Amino acid sequence: MNEKDMRIFIKKITIHDFRAFSGKNPDGSSKIYEIELGEHITCISGHNGIGKSTILAMLSNCGEIKKQDGVLLNGNKFAGEYSSIVKYDKDYDKPGDKCSIYFHVPDNVKDSSGFKYPKVIDFRAAIQSGERYRLLPKKTHERPTESKIEWPTYYLGLSRLYPIGESENIDVVGLKADIEIKEEMFKAYSNILNTNIDSIDSSFVSPTDAKKKKGVGIKTDKYGILSNSSGQDNLGQILMAVFSFQNLKNTLEKKENYWYDGSILLIDEIDATLHPAAQNKLFKFLYKKSQELNLQIVFTTHSLSLLEYITKTHNPNTHNQSLIVQYLTNGRGDVEILKNPTIERIRRDLLILTGEIKENPKIDILTEDDVGRWFLEKIIDRSIPDIKLNFIDCAFGCGEIAKLVSGSKIFNNIIVVLDPDISSQQSRQDVENNLKKGNGYWALKNPVERDGRCIFALPGDKPIETMLWEYVKASPESHKMYFDQALEEEGICKRNLIGEQINKLTEQKEWFYKNKYIMDTVLCYWINDNKDIINDFIKNFKCEYNKIARKIGIDKIQ
Repeated sequence: MNEKDMRIFIKKITIHDFRAFSGKNPDGSSKIYEIELGEHITCISGHNGIGKSTILAMLSNCGEIKKQDGVLLNGNKFAGEYSSIVKYDKDYDKPGDKCSIYFHVPDNVKDSSGFKYPKVIDFRAAIQSGERYRLLPKKTHERPTESKIEWPTYYLGLSRLYPIGESENIDVVGLKADIEIKEEMFKAYSNILNTNIDSIDSSFVSPTDAKKKKGVGIKTDKYGILSNSSGQDNLGQILMAVFSFQNLKNTLEKKENYWYDGSILLIDEIDATLHPAAQNKLFKFLYKKSQELNLQIVFTTHSLSLLEYITKTHNPNTHNQSLIVQYLTNGRGDVEILKNPTIERIRRDLLILTGEIKENPKIDILTEDDVGRWFLEKIIDRSIPDIKLNFIDCAFGCGEIAKLVSGSKIFNNIIVVLDPDISSQQSRQDVENNLKKGNGYWALKNPVERDGRCIFALPGDKPIETMLWEYVKASPESHKMYFDQALEEEGICKRNLIGEQINKLTEQKEWFYKNKYIMDTVLCYWINDNKDIINDFIKNFKCEYNKIARKIGIDKIQ
């Protein structure tokens, strides 16, 4: 059994009928909001009041361990409690089913009470004593208890600032950790804040006039605990939490018949009072530690610079389940959850309320005909869904297009994409000859091979109609395409889609237009089954787009 199989982590949470997550479907039923989590890191962003902290509070409510099995370095219990994070609103918060948390759990592993770890826990809300609003796990046949699962959990809220230095009285307790952890904590602190200090010590600080605030004071050879800024205190708290999990892992792994199954840390407003460079270094540190400790970390942020750093350096996408960015927006009314959106999409939504950005102009796209235009639009929609383009409605041969764009500067800021069969010798020669007669601005090359402007081709090496005909012909009758709802509803199977053999391009074009009503679906599967050439094309398209973007001063695409 590999390491992942032995871990516990949350795969997703679904929420319904609660606060911001109270939308309705067209039939009047409650919307189910699904938030998928990364195996190691999940970054949640969006405007204030949209439900980010609610998600963290619900996630924190699922696990705990007994104090006798381990505590945080500040003496707190490894546990979360929804009611201590989110205040009860008697006018809006109602009892009933509210959320479900889905886990990856090892098979046939039981906790100390003899219960198997569940793959899903459904939670119901209950109002206790008329003023306490709690989320309780629902009992099941396999798990007849309302207790949380045995899993180290901790919630850290950094958004409610209380600078330690402004308190008149504080209690100070030294950090109880072994020398290795203290030294590693010192190195992390120094690196993240880029400080040049010779010595460091850490203490837990509790202001007597704010009992719920327990900070981490850092004492160095240059300043004392009361001189800590809010940013230093917040960083200290985050490091304390992470190294508490490291200390717990070290402790539990030494115990007989006890296995460390991972844990979860929830951090609200991770960027609070930290400058951008420190935010980036902190994220790098957390990502590394999350993998070392099997520590699932979920955090919220408003920091656009941090979001840009994450998307640029780690490229979250559907294939990277280790890291997921979830963006919450209500720009169209109900809350929408966008998984791994582009940074341009995030930037527009985060800044739209202040009017700090303007809508990017659409870049014009020139293709040979309507089929090429359709083919390109579908590829772009699936690969770069947030980009806005203007597809010019025209019909020219490849040679005519080359003569047109190279003859006038008015075409300098458009993207020219020719049909795939430009690879034929005659077509290529026509284009190159006409470009040579022009202004020398263009070349028939892949954009990644040239800094100047390029005319390039759609993916493939044959006419589009031929490629799709051959794709359908070569696909087995059991291909998943034929089980797609769009084809099933039309009663389409291979034998009635492909009749007799046709070899002429004119016949293949007739077949294409005859079946145009299902070609969107066929093309989707063709794209999925030709990812290598699609990915190469998208690299070239982005490169050419960004040449224009730099020139006219609009956002580039990553």
